[in-house]
Amino acid sequence: MDNKVSSNANTAVDPKEAKDVVQFVQTLLQSVEDKFQQMSDQILSRIDEMGHRIDDLEHNLNELVAQSDLTEDNVNTNHMINSNAQQMNK
Repeated sequence: MDNKVSSNANTAVDPKEAKDVVQFVQTLLQSVEDKFQQMSDQILSRIDEMGHRIDDLEHNLNELVAQSDLTEDNVNTNHMINSNAQQMNK
C-alpha cells in the first residue's frame, strides 16, 4: 500500500502547471474562435457580393429581354408593312 500512496503522490499535478495548461487551452480556444469568426465574416461578405452580382445579372437579362422584344416587334411591324405593300401593288 505504501507504494500506491507514494506513486499517487508522484503523479499529482502541480497547481502552477495546471494553471499553465488551462491558460494555454483558453488561449488556443480563443484563437480558434477568432479565426472562425473571421472566416464566417468573409463567407457572409462573399455571399452578399454574390447576391449583388446575381441582382446585376438579372437586371441585365431583363434589359436584354426587353430589347429583344422591341426588336421582334420592329421585325414583325416591318414584315406587316412589307406584306401590306406587296398586296397593294398587286
